[in-house]
Amino acid sequence: MKNIRVYGLTCVLVMLASVTVRATTIVLPTDEQLIAKSPVIVEGTVVSTTPVERNGAIWTETTVEVSRNIKGRTERTITVRELGGVLDGRATKIFGGAEFRSGERVLLFLDATAHGFRTVDLFVGKLTEAKMANGRRLWLRTDHEQDATLLDADFRPLASQNVQRDAERFETFVAERVAGRAGTKNYGVENPILARQQSTGVHGGVTSDFTLIDDPTIYRWFRFESGQAAAWVSSGTQPGYSNGGVSELQTAMASWNNYTAAKILYTYAGVRNGSLGGLETPNGANEVLFNDPLNEITGTWEKSKGGVVGTGGFNAVSSRLAWNAPFEADL
Repeated sequence: MKNIRVYGLTCVLVMLASVTVRATTIVLPTDEQLIAKSPVIVEGTVVSTTPVERNGAIWTETTVEVSRNIKGRTERTITVRELGGVLDGRATKIFGGAEFRSGERVLLFLDATAHGFRTVDLFVGKLTEAKMANGRRLWLRTDHEQDATLLDADFRPLASQNVQRDAERFETFVAERVAGRAGTKNYGVENPILARQQSTGVHGGVTSDFTLIDDPTIYRWFRFESGQAAAWVSSGTQPGYSNGGVSELQTAMASWNNYTAAKILYTYAGVRNGSLGGLETPNGANEVLFNDPLNEITGTWEKSKGGVVGTGGFNAVSSRLAWNAPFEADL
């Protein structure tokens, strides 16, 4: 089944200076599910990460030197391409996307697309090596620090927790699953105390440059200041919803409009008449694309496998106007 209950959006915004907007929704797969649906699993080191433009869209290309193939075969050096990044005063943000830093050790769960390798289920397919204060090596993924809404298999919000993976035991588990054996889930480490990481920028260390958008940054429309609304259009219908999902969209807009302290004004302008931009092609429209008509969402979603059920993001341009954070213009 291809990405049910999915909507994507493309916004042309003015980027100013964080507001966390969780426009991406992921039914978090179990480790077993992630291993099973990933055609390629590798360990390696990030060599570089660079923003590039392709067909008007901004992508980030990350070069990884592979030290171990756990599943599938790759070249010694691979390129992971993720939509999003900052280039020449423009930005594309995909909520929940994987972000990389030069020098970090990574465990990657990948699939192949027409654009090359990408992480499975956005940030879910990337783990970063870290060490505890006692020297114990971990594979780290900070699920609840991501700008995505995480649900369980029954679409219930996941409770915040910090359970990481003992690196050696998790690597053994992954290899066992790849070989068709059950493996032993004895790798969980709850609330680990991490050592200071000087080289990778993980948890308190020295952070190296990277190209994807990181908080704190404020993204908003100027038109709200003059009482003007941001108009949204839709395309397609969402199976299983009355009125194809438009009623739910209008209800969500009304919730923002009625919260006057936020100074956000949305209006629904009907069905899109022009060409669809989606997340990869900026077209100057605020769009909600029901049922993923452009096949932009990573992978497929099935209840037995978890995965991405909705992706959100925007395209932005930088502004020279001054901004006094936090949110003074909204008070």
